[in-house]
Amino acid sequence: MSIAISIIIPVYKENSLLPLLTHLDKLRFRERSEIILVDGDPEGSSIKPYLHQQYRCILAPQGRGIQMNYGAAIAKGHILMFLHADTFLHKQSLGDAIRIIDHLNYDAGCFSLSFNKSSFRYQWLQFWAMIRGSLLGYYFGDQVLFVKKETFNSLGGFLNCFCEDFFFLKLFRKQNYKFKLSSLYINTSVRKWKNHGFFNTLFKHLTIQLFLILGAGPTFMTSFFTKSNQPPTRTCLAVMIKDANTEPVKSRLAVSTSDDFAEQLYQAMIKDTLARFQLKSVTIMPCVKSKQPATFCNQWQIKNHIQQRHSDLGKNLVSMSETLCSTYPKIIFLGSDSPNIPRQYIVEAIKQLTDHDAVIGPTDDGGYYLIGIKSFELAQIIFTDMPWSTPNVFYETCLRLQQNDLVYYVLPKWYDIDNMCSIHKLKNDLDSNPLSAPNTYDFLTVQQKVTI
Repeated sequence: MSIAISIIIPVYKENSLLPLLTHLDKLRFRERSEIILVDGDPEGSSIKPYLHQQYRCILAPQGRGIQMNYGAAIAKGHILMFLHADTFLHKQSLGDAIRIIDHLNYDAGCFSLSFNKSSFRYQWLQFWAMIRGSLLGYYFGDQVLFVKKETFNSLGGFLNCFCEDFFFLKLFRKQNYKFKLSSLYINTSVRKWKNHGFFNTLFKHLTIQLFLILGAGPTFMTSFFTKSNQPPTRTCLAVMIKDANTEPVKSRLAVSTSDDFAEQLYQAMIKDTLARFQLKSVTIMPCVKSKQPATFCNQWQIKNHIQQRHSDLGKNLVSMSETLCSTYPKIIFLGSDSPNIPRQYIVEAIKQLTDHDAVIGPTDDGGYYLIGIKSFELAQIIFTDMPWSTPNVFYETCLRLQQNDLVYYVLPKWYDIDNMCSIHKLKNDLDSNPLSAPNTYDFLTVQQKVTI
């Protein structure tokens, strides 16, 4: 029997998901539903206890909208249900969502709101949510949105912004899709109201809703209501990415598998690379090679990127180094062909680049998975006329550095994924440590069922 409904739960440094998951296990039709946990913490602190259980666990860059999109992208159900980690469903919620979508033929819906504490304050909030929905048609994520996957994809998913649920439903209504409010009540926690103070939280919520009623857009809402506590960045982690829709990817692997397998695996590896290496004082800068870069970045919700404009890799690296070195004291170019590189290798590369001119992470095929530099001049020395895609790249790089009396540091060796032998090695490593590349692990074990 096929999966009907995928329950997608975005999480970030949750104390414990066990009560929620135990609750869901009692409710769900196991053969017709799945639970996808999407952790925005690059260390996977929330999903770590559940990696070898029946739940699908992946990482995503932090942000509820993009986390839910990552979950939706791998969901097997034709109905997507987006559940907050502090919300408990009614015992008939899953059946009612299926009834509304499949039998009543609505495109989306949500549940009526209630709180896990009974008092006049929270009863008033419950009443206001009902009035707000019936008069204005405004529903939010704490009411547990469920939607046809086909509809969700046609609308492009959630924006990576503040109030992503509101802006999704705003576009949904504009396209004249059908929406249904279930009469069943879900039960959401009052923890944020207690932690931040009831009246402070109420004032913030009413202010948010007023701005939305007045027509504030996602850019304004995000900049106004979110605070950035990030320290100034001194290191740029430049991740090399290709658009599988316009550029050939994993060509050698595709020969022994299929183009579709190679493309989907590559996309899973990109997700792990972008999600796992979020570090303090580090800017992740996707280096995109695509014939349609704007479309690609919109699909991947990449806000800032630098484009690979040349056919030659060396020219791209030189050109991008010139741009990046004008802003960042340290530049680390990282490939996306080694999704399970230990995070400490990246941390060590940043540290060693302080006292060295360059840092290199070699691969076992003679190339490298990472190279760090500190100047545009050094990029010209290393990358110009380099014999790429040969077993001599690492050796030639070291030789050039030595000839110019430059000091470099070599990280531990790792491996690229470019053939079935490396796939099996990766699968074996991920069986022991799924958290080192959970999106890739999910692809190999759940979506493709690759066996050793």
